[in-house]
Amino acid sequence: MANARFLTPADSSRPFKSHRYDVFGLKVDREVTLFGSSALRVWVELEADPLVRSYCERPLIIPDSRPKRVVDFWVDIQGKQQLWLFERPREVEFTSPEQALPAFAAWAKTNKLELRFIGDAENRKPQLYVDNWGRILRDLAANRRYISTVLKARVLEIITSARPLSSLSGMLPDEDPVLLRSAAYQLLHNGKLRCSNLDQFPIGPSSVMEPA
Repeated sequence: MANARFLTPADSSRPFKSHRYDVFGLKVDREVTLFGSSALRVWVELEADPLVRSYCERPLIIPDSRPKRVVDFWVDIQGKQQLWLFERPREVEFTSPEQALPAFAAWAKTNKLELRFIGDAENRKPQLYVDNWGRILRDLAANRRYISTVLKARVLEIITSARPLSSLSGMLPDEDPVLLRSAAYQLLHNGKLRCSNLDQFPIGPSSVMEPA
């Protein structure tokens, strides 16, 4: 985890009526607790984006906010530090976080943190893409400890052009098919491979992997 400025949540109290999700964050190597489907969706997309180095859920409570306002995510995108806030209905009229939260925005600027509002319009990825990545992340959470560097290198060696996942077992018959799939998923998660149709078809044996 590179240059992590925030490591743990500043607030883990559940907002009224929100659903709680307990997941494992591969990029932060710890359990992550999320509240609400919007936070879950953003978390999946953070894990799926190879440009995102690290993140932290609810890293800060905004001082003197009434009612209490929590920053939803701190995100490190290739060394660029951002604070993400879900846009509230009363904030729609503002064109930027700097207008809505001037004092906090000034503090963030001093600390080289970019503020960003995220709303429903930000969730541009199709639901199938999010569902597919949910399956990938669950697979990796279960099997990551069994995926060796050697196995990943072997998978990367044979995927020199577009190939379906199902072809891996035929080309590496001495390897466990489950771990071959997981190794391909980990290479996808790390940005070494890509799967261009994750937003069109459920991920499975026919999913096509190719070099990134």
